[in-house]
Amino acid sequence: ALHLRHRAGDWAGANQVARKLLEKFPQGDKNALRTVHYQMGENYDRLGQRTNAFESFRKAQALRDDLDVRIRIIRQWRYAEGKPAEAEAMIREFAAKY
Repeated sequence: ALHLRHRAGDWAGANQVARKLLEKFPQGDKNALRTVHYQMGENYDRLGQRTNAFESFRKAQALRDDLDVRIRIIRQWRYAEGKPAEAEAMIREFAAKY
């Protein structure tokens, strides 16, 4: 249901399904949980909810870090007008890893 709503452009509906999944299976498979958080981040981004997108991408990163999720985190931080000190730390961490 989550994937179908996401693909259909029902991003708010997809996130409602995702929240229910996370409530039901908070300790599920890490790859599946990461996918749910990542899709929630994409959905929030499309809905213009930058802070929520940032938080969802951070949760996805905590489960498995990669270049794509880091780029999305930095982009969402920028759109959410985060503090410069936060950006400096994220960019240093990004540069050290990549």
